[in-house]
Amino acid sequence: MDIKNIAEALSLDNIAAAESTIHNADLSSAAFDNVNLQGATFNNTNLSGAKFTDISFKNAQISESCLEGLTINGVVIADLLRAAGKL
Repeated sequence: MDIKNIAEALSLDNIAAAESTIHNADLSSAAFDNVNLQGATFNNTNLSGAKFTDISFKNAQISESCLEGLTINGVVIADLLRAAGKL
């Protein structure tokens, strides 16, 4: 099975895939609930329109990224970065 179609073909419950690598996958409109992505790395990943609720971003790092329209708790992040001279 092609990994690109995995979201349509399977409902994955209670899986352990630590240290796995996923390349060129289309998981658009997938839902992640009670998933541990601690220490995961996302590179060249499109999260446009993604919604995060009840998420821990403790010690998360974001760099070299398009933050256009990103809001956290109603605050426009680009405005904060612009005010700090970081954008």
